Amino acid sequence: FRVMSLKNQDKAPLMPGKVSIFVGSSYIGKAALAGMILPREEFEIGFGPDNSIKVSREILDLKTTHKSSSTRTDQTVEIRLVNHGLESRELLLEEPIPVSQDNRIKIKLGDVSPETDKPDALGIIRWNLTLLAAEEKVVRVTYRIEHPRGLQVQGL
Repeated sequence: FRVMSLKNQDKAPLMPGKVSIFVGSSYIGKAALAGMILPREEFEIGFGPDNSIKVSREILDLKTTHKSSSTRTDQTVEIRLVNHGLESRELLLEEPIPVSQDNRIKIKLGDVSPETDKPDALGIIRWNLTLLAAEEKVVRVTYRIEHPRGLQVQGL
């Protein structure tokens, strides 16, 4: 999705509610301002999906191994991004990985390509990417979930 950072350059505040979005004289669509935007205040507004960027996500490998006392699940996710546009694009890609709220369930992050910061507390990995015109990039994440055999784990 496209997100634009703007600054209210009017002397009056922008009131909450629906707004029509134009780029030049081209109508892009509608959005909503959640709160009042004061003069000279910076804010972000969504411009909807960018149809020139194609994103596909595939689970390349999903393997579950049972040992005598534990179960181990290894998963590899591949995200493919293609810029079909004529200009480069700055992208923020977010991919969630599981987060355990039970100390019997261990999550181990494996290979992450391209490298980026560690996941946040909610398990979100983020990449700031530049995708040139007609460029394709591939992101891969591998992780392991290990837990006692017989333990019912939600979300696997």
